Amino acid sequence: MTFGISPYDPCPCGSGRKYKKCCLSKE
Repeated sequence: MTFGISPYDPCPCGSGRKYKKCCLSKE
């Protein structure tokens, strides 16, 4: 995963959702 972001961390895109539920599938 890029930048060592955990799937359970807040998404870096700023949506406020968990990364797993947001941008994880885009990478």
